Amino acid sequence: MNSLTNNQTSEVRRIITTMTPPCYCCVVLPAVQSIPDAADTTVDFTSGATVEADTDSFFSTSDPDQITIPKAGFYVVTANVSFATDADGIRTVWVVNESTTVARIRTTSLDAEMHLSCAGGFLAAASDALVLKVRQSGGAALNLNSARLAVVRVGP
Repeated sequence: MNSLTNNQTSEVRRIITTMTPPCYCCVVLPAVQSIPDAADTTVDFTSGATVEADTDSFFSTSDPDQITIPKAGFYVVTANVSFATDADGIRTVWVVNESTTVARIRTTSLDAEMHLSCAGGFLAAASDALVLKVRQSGGAALNLNSARLAVVRVGP
């Protein structure tokens, strides 16, 4: 087995000690949210949101409908939602960074609880606002049973 030279060992140590740990956040909807028929709706995580992780103060209870990007860089976002059972219409889930959609999924409904996920990568500036949006067209209001929004910075 080859071993590292002293110079290689020093370089590995330098790289490891200068690496910046990733910053990330994950918030979960604490209660069911009613989604009106045929209306773009921002998921409101409320001030009682379950914050599963938040390394850099992304989430603020004073702005519970968004995650604020703390540092410029390349991010990956994932969104997971669950709609109540309703066989009618279309379900759409998307994530918006400022005015740009960075992840999206759209599907016809099934006569079962609908679990939808979407993910995407995007460049963000510090202070950009990330929001989770949903839409359903079942003919009447429909419950969003759960929602989770997670984001991690993966590069400069």
